Amino acid sequence: MKRLRPFIIRYSLQVCLLLPLLCSCSDDWDNHYKESNIAGETLWTTLSSDPELSNFVSVLNACGYESSLNSSQVFTVFAPTNASLSAADRDSLISRYNRQKNSGINDKNNTSIKEFVQNHIALYNYSVSSLTDDSIRMMNGKSLPFSTENFAGAKYINKNIPASNGLLYTIGNVVDYSPNVYEYIARDASLSGVYEFLHSFDVEKFDPSQSVPGEIVDGKTVYLDSVTVLENILFDYNLGKIYDEDSTYWMVVPTNEVWDTLVARYSKLYEYDKLTVERDTFSFLYPRFHALLGSVFSRTKNTDKSICDSVEATTALPYKSRYEAYGSYDKRYRVYDKPFKEGGVFYNTEDHVCSNGLIKKVDKLEDWNFDPYNTFIQDIIMEGEKTATLDSVDSKSTRELSFYNVTTDNPFYNKVSGHSYAQMQPSGSSAPKAVFNIANVRSNLAYDVYVVIAPALAGDTAATALQCLPTIFRSTLYYHDPSGKEVKFATSANKTTDPTKVDSVYIGTYVFPTCSYDLSEPQVKMLIESRVSNSQERNGTHTKTLRLDAIVFKPNPNPTTISK
Repeated sequence: MKRLRPFIIRYSLQVCLLLPLLCSCSDDWDNHYKESNIAGETLWTTLSSDPELSNFVSVLNACGYESSLNSSQVFTVFAPTNASLSAADRDSLISRYNRQKNSGINDKNNTSIKEFVQNHIALYNYSVSSLTDDSIRMMNGKSLPFSTENFAGAKYINKNIPASNGLLYTIGNVVDYSPNVYEYIARDASLSGVYEFLHSFDVEKFDPSQSVPGEIVDGKTVYLDSVTVLENILFDYNLGKIYDEDSTYWMVVPTNEVWDTLVARYSKLYEYDKLTVERDTFSFLYPRFHALLGSVFSRTKNTDKSICDSVEATTALPYKSRYEAYGSYDKRYRVYDKPFKEGGVFYNTEDHVCSNGLIKKVDKLEDWNFDPYNTFIQDIIMEGEKTATLDSVDSKSTRELSFYNVTTDNPFYNKVSGHSYAQMQPSGSSAPKAVFNIANVRSNLAYDVYVVIAPALAGDTAATALQCLPTIFRSTLYYHDPSGKEVKFATSANKTTDPTKVDSVYIGTYVFPTCSYDLSEPQVKMLIESRVSNSQERNGTHTKTLRLDAIVFKPNPNPTTISK
């Protein structure tokens, strides 16, 4: 999953539009600008000459479509008659257009154009026959059903009426605009909290591949048609493209009351110290982003056959990737069993049909069935052999760390995390010690802390008896307090290892008052030092060498005790 560090960059949802006021989402871009060779009246003249279409024509004229429908570009127009588009409807659409225009909303986002005008006009010619059973991409990007007898449920009154620049249909009903998942969230006042967060990432990005170039002036291309497309880091790299009309998504969305409770609850996990540069940004971002992290589902990935048994969020990792990411194939973050049963993620949700899927609204906290320990609160595994894990080595007592790989034929191959470990050896008679980094620790969350020690046989099946002796170590945790000062948190008791196995040694259960999630410099550190005496080493009962497989911080939702 792509990191959200560039939060300050904003992204925005816009449909692909032509100048003036023409949007192109056609599957065939060449047809977009194809001109008609048919002689006769233009679509605008044909429309204007029919008194039964006067209300529709008035809306088109007010929204600036006279010149477009008088041009040589080719369109198919589905015009509702005055019987279905009343004078009051006409006045309402025109008033809304003018109100939004006067408030600074551009024509690409004006709802009278996007949701009405462009919902009744398609680029290029679409003629109907007795065999027609298809769909048409409208100028607003919606794909609407197109059949022998009706268009999007509106019966034809007249069809295949030729004009010099396209075809005209008259229809007996106004075609309702169906919002996509993202648009539905934007329109529903009860979901405004979620929308405001998602919308803060929206941006319009110029797309030269879809834009129409004109002359070159002063060495730069002047575009006749500047097309913009949506980019949003939340959608494009994380949650899923819930605005995409060519895909189908289900999204479980909390209403404002539920959303506010979730944000307040999760905000406690992101209390950064006062010296963190991006403190306010992260404290705002992560409670909200993580509340939604596992709530979007692709219907391509979740078929009708499988969805009742289990459902995978767009952010769930495939089985083959889980070991590398989580250290185990059994960890199924953001995969939910029996989603429609009581306690399931789809249980007791309110469905709202969208043009590209479903909104499944949750208006009670008890029906928000996303366990944070299965969505964003995950084990922290700091591999001993990873460069980022090692902070420093005490050069007086410890040799430079050595790293060993566990071969596939070794009995410990699938038991040592990452199939490798770091070896700490003494320098002379001193006891080795080193400091290790622990990244992404959340505040006010209980962690069961383990140090995982590999046996000598994992690196060398011919290891000697002296090499296979147990070792004794202790650990000390450090963290940043709320003021930003690094302080000692806790020192464990001495721990003796079992040299015959990969030994996960429990250190204690700890709660940290500050968060270091997504910081470039980890704030939690662990000092690991040998506690084997010289006499124990001489007597051959213990070894000072430590083979660090990993340090694991395992979130504990129900701790019975907290270590001091």
